[in-house]
Amino acid sequence: MPGPHPGKWQVVEQNAQVNATHACLLRTGKVLYFRAWGTPYESRIWNPTTGQITTQVIPPWPAPKNSVDPPGLFCSGHCFLPDGRVLIAGGDPEPPDPDPLHQFKGLKWTYIFDPVAEAWTPAGTAGNPHAMADGRWYPAITAIGEPRVAAEKVIAMSGFRRQLVGGQSVVNEKPERYNPDPLVGWTTLPPEADIPTSFRDLYPGAHVIPYGTYAGELFYSEPNPQAWRFKHWATGNPPVFWNTVGTPRSGYRGGGCAVLLPLRVGSTAAKVLILGGDRGAPLGVTNTGEMIDLSAASPQWASVESMFFARNHANAILLPDGKLLVVGGNQSGQFESPIYTSELLDLATGKWTCLCEMSIDRNYHSTGLLLPDGRVWVSGGEPEPQHRNIEIFSPGYLFEGTRPIINSAPSTISYSAQFNINVSEAITSVVLIRPGSVTHALDMEQRYIELSIGDAIVNGGVTYSVQAPANANIAPPGYYMLFVLKPKQGSLSGQTSIPSVASWVRLT
Repeated sequence: MPGPHPGKWQVVEQNAQVNATHACLLRTGKVLYFRAWGTPYESRIWNPTTGQITTQVIPPWPAPKNSVDPPGLFCSGHCFLPDGRVLIAGGDPEPPDPDPLHQFKGLKWTYIFDPVAEAWTPAGTAGNPHAMADGRWYPAITAIGEPRVAAEKVIAMSGFRRQLVGGQSVVNEKPERYNPDPLVGWTTLPPEADIPTSFRDLYPGAHVIPYGTYAGELFYSEPNPQAWRFKHWATGNPPVFWNTVGTPRSGYRGGGCAVLLPLRVGSTAAKVLILGGDRGAPLGVTNTGEMIDLSAASPQWASVESMFFARNHANAILLPDGKLLVVGGNQSGQFESPIYTSELLDLATGKWTCLCEMSIDRNYHSTGLLLPDGRVWVSGGEPEPQHRNIEIFSPGYLFEGTRPIINSAPSTISYSAQFNINVSEAITSVVLIRPGSVTHALDMEQRYIELSIGDAIVNGGVTYSVQAPANANIAPPGYYMLFVLKPKQGSLSGQTSIPSVASWVRLT
């Protein structure tokens, strides 16, 4: 019997028009991507069905609060709101910065992208646009789980402030929470919530803790050696917002990947894996990885099998079959010594496999997303403009035989409720995957939840009863891709779970 198919790469667009420094998979199945640094202030949408690319103009911030700043969303943060719209906050002003020292000054503007209208608007109202209290360049903008404060949906953390202090960029140490009500917007948290000194870095990897005593808290895993959890609803006198998690890791990991691994039926394991990154001189870029189980009584980092290649600025994408694909990256600087070979981690065995090579190097400012049809979209990278193109990876499961088909599934599901799906043949698992929202090697949204399924009923197809996630800490509210997978023995190699094309469902 042959081994598993390695998959293949294909360049599908030579002129993507703008660099995809930021990318989000919309609930329409299309990909929004942008750089928005310097005129024109625009984004693009790529349609995976037609290959068509359309342009969207990013409007200026409304007067009288416009000051001198343009709508520069370069190096911003973003996440999905429960209704499927994209919230984008922070970023960098238009180059060249008038200050001769550097350009690292954060903006405080907030924008909303509507995936149906395919249009940008400043958040809030014309008379009361939703600006943050201060700028954020390289922030973490994270959709929360169960709301603990009325109508809060998002936490903003870190990023450089708008003004320099002593000629230097300064980290914004004050977290903020977001309420999308047009009359509310951003509010700062109490002074006790200010970020600890040892945490003060940029684009911290953020994940909502799904289970256990600390469920709903935000876990910040990297790049600093010491990981933290943040209880954004803390009370008491004084309230305790911050606690360390585990002893410090082996070292700093700038430009590494942080991934919350699949949440499995019958398990409360909540494992976060960090991979690669630059440890600084003289150590440089690493191929190592470390994992922590947040459900353990005393979580601690443990080493995992190293990748074949040291990678900085790579993208790590969870696939429907529960494996982890790592693409791109480079071995020094921001784009020197690129890695073309992809790698696949089998999370069941902990073993890496090398796959085929991509055609175009993807490094600093590159992005990668899972598509609803099971393929992987990659774009962006440096230097400009050589990386204004799109390449697609078709994983091996697309070449291993016929795919199961979802004949029917609900468009909306509720927490803890049962729902029925009808599929073309017997399956072994049903999973929800939250659409990606990726920038700078970090996907702030990526989440994989396996669902419990009942016995099959054959009735013009095969019907299964499926159990929705128990609460919003396991799966934050919003839109998800629902995949079903057929057993491995149904594949040509006998070693590959074959997924369907996804159906979109809204979890409320």
